[in-house]
Amino acid sequence: MTRHAIKITKHQAVFLLFVCGLTTFAGISTWYNYQGSAERGIENGYRVCYIIPHTHLDPWWLDPWHTEMDRWTTNVRNALDMMRFDSTMCFVLDQVVAIKYFWEHYPEYQQDMLKFIREGRLEIVQGFISQPELNIVGEIGLIQDAAIGIKWARDVLGAKITTGWEIDVFGFGAGTPTFYNKLGLNYSIICRTGIGMWDGVFNWTGVDGSRIYGYKMPHYDHGYGNDGMVTVTDITNVNEFIRKVSEWINPSNNPFQHTVNPDDLSSDQGDLMMFYGSDFSNPNWDLPGFVKAWNAQQADKTGFVCKIGTPRMFFDRLGPLLARGGVVRTSITPGRDLNPVFSGYYTSRVNMKNYTRFFEYKLTTLETFASIAKQAFPTFTYPEPSFEQAWYKASASHHHDSITGTSRQPVYEDNMQVFYQEMPILRDLEAQILGTMVDGINTTYQDTTARPLVLFNPLGWERTEPVVVPVSMTAFPQAFEN
Repeated sequence: MTRHAIKITKHQAVFLLFVCGLTTFAGISTWYNYQGSAERGIENGYRVCYIIPHTHLDPWWLDPWHTEMDRWTTNVRNALDMMRFDSTMCFVLDQVVAIKYFWEHYPEYQQDMLKFIREGRLEIVQGFISQPELNIVGEIGLIQDAAIGIKWARDVLGAKITTGWEIDVFGFGAGTPTFYNKLGLNYSIICRTGIGMWDGVFNWTGVDGSRIYGYKMPHYDHGYGNDGMVTVTDITNVNEFIRKVSEWINPSNNPFQHTVNPDDLSSDQGDLMMFYGSDFSNPNWDLPGFVKAWNAQQADKTGFVCKIGTPRMFFDRLGPLLARGGVVRTSITPGRDLNPVFSGYYTSRVNMKNYTRFFEYKLTTLETFASIAKQAFPTFTYPEPSFEQAWYKASASHHHDSITGTSRQPVYEDNMQVFYQEMPILRDLEAQILGTMVDGINTTYQDTTARPLVLFNPLGWERTEPVVVPVSMTAFPQAFEN
């Protein structure tokens, strides 16, 4: 092979060095713009449009539990893989019934989850077992749904949960601020509230004076990133992303997100949130590139930087602005609820509602008598694990699609199996608790032909009313003879 020597003059060498240097500078400059402009823009006082990636879960809606969970866990694994690869990626998870399932079935992701939660890039929102329909589930059922779920997320994941997340439920009662405050939830993200409420930041005062700040979204996906079953993604390239964000930050568009402006606390044109995800949606690997492109090309023009984030990041920025006197345009007065006339469809699913109420009544009653038995009989062991398991299973069916009746018939039948499978647990609990109390009662009677009956009154006052008791000739032969 013949070798050819390349000869260049001194001027040509200088020119080549200049071109190489210029190319290197351009590359570094582009990298800096793409990688650093979100933080740099925030430092320079730019407003932030937080892109919130998530995938919404309906455990019983279109498909049975295991089908829904297979799809959801695939999406979550993809999200965690993205977070390993790209340090700007964040994600949001809700509903402990699914998070716990993922934790137990995919242990290889446990350390990643803990790491990302500590870093603030993976946020566990609300922390309830389900995303319950707040208007139909009873008070004790809601408390158990919340308390058991939040405790698990705190004890196992180390998650500090401060934000409510009811993005798909069909309304909110007037007691919501009080309920959230008691749980330690300072903020809430909601969607369906009826007509006449602005989108964006709101202040809601409960009947007891409890207050929460929240963020109302027009919809929990905006058509962003829906490459799942329900809809097709609206954003297919970076130009489409830039166009969508440009429309979103434009205050002349309706709806516009009314928030608090860091530079003018009386202005409602501040930071924004956009949800990137929907039912069944898989995380989009192009999202970090879309965001970096916006920050390189549009941040200086618009005064907005895009940042992949979590609700806590948004509210952490909002809190100090409120403390400094930031004005919130939307205020919900005490006693007002947010209930549109949209309580589900397809069918009322009466059995689902009846079983939900029955389980709540039965478990509450048995817990009352178990507490009495614990005080009266030192050898009695309070069956906490059994109660927690029963409440956990019942709470999964508090979901806004299950209890309202929006599930398809085969899915509804699959959901009802949870109740049927838990009935033996209720019967065993009842026999254990009431049996202990009956065994401790002296039921001897001078008439040896008499058969004692023990009546349990679960209410806190005396009652005088007819009691219907089914009897048999074997147990009460004289009652039938005479």
